[in-house]
Amino acid sequence: MTRKITILSLLFCAIQISCNNQKQEDYTTIVCTTNIIGDLLQQICPDNYKVVCMMGPGVDPHIYKPKPSDIRDLQDADVIVKNGLHLEGKMSEILENLGAEKMIISVAEGISDSSYITTSEFQDGVDPHLWFDPCIWWQGIEYTANKLKEYFPEDAQKFDDKLNTYKKLFFTSISATEDIIFSIPPEQRVLVTAHDAFSYFAKRYEFELLTIQGLSTQVDFSIKTIEELSNSIVEKKVPCAFVESSVPKKSINTLISVCRQKGHNLRLGGTLYSDALGAPQSSSETYLGMFRNNAKQIANCLN
Repeated sequence: MTRKITILSLLFCAIQISCNNQKQEDYTTIVCTTNIIGDLLQQICPDNYKVVCMMGPGVDPHIYKPKPSDIRDLQDADVIVKNGLHLEGKMSEILENLGAEKMIISVAEGISDSSYITTSEFQDGVDPHLWFDPCIWWQGIEYTANKLKEYFPEDAQKFDDKLNTYKKLFFTSISATEDIIFSIPPEQRVLVTAHDAFSYFAKRYEFELLTIQGLSTQVDFSIKTIEELSNSIVEKKVPCAFVESSVPKKSINTLISVCRQKGHNLRLGGTLYSDALGAPQSSSETYLGMFRNNAKQIANCLN
């Protein structure tokens, strides 16, 4: 009798394991690079898709080096989604090699060339920080959804439903955030940041952008740059400068110190989210939350 119970128990366990494995296999796994793209995917993907994000809050994609666990996730992925335009600088070779065997979506490929801000700093000659213009970013969102529909036509209607729901939320939220931005008088729209991640934002909302570093944080700042920038800040009487969540504070602290030596009390305006979203429960863990909180920080300082 005991032997029969043992055999039945083993059979039951085997069935459970088989069911659990089957349940896991029912998920389509999408691995993405930044958590900005991770939020995009969470918003547009149906429930039977699992999103795995390699880079978390406060991570700088320009200098990020993938861990062994990231490589395993990439190899196990059904689809890989990246920003593109060499934002993921140190991962370019790995992603290029995987392209021969994996479906890889580059969000940037969905952006019209006329929307790009050109630069000599990146290999493709284009600023990769596309998400700071919401209308440009929406092009990338729609493109990503359409590519996923091509790969998984059986879920096309689910993708459409999710995308349409998110579209309403997206533009309602962005409209409210733009009211905050436009409350800043045009002559006071001077934004001082650690690195040049906000060019799309500055172009859309007519800000003058003063930055210590260029588009990539791989290049360190120079004393000459600090000196020139401080002169401009003193002349324009800019009230504050912003650190970024994914960039060390050293350069901004140096700039503030130099400005104060010149008799201008440049204040720290707070922390802006640039290349990564915030941590859970920060109210900046989504794209829309990040954009809104950045706008509030900037308006509070410059108004």
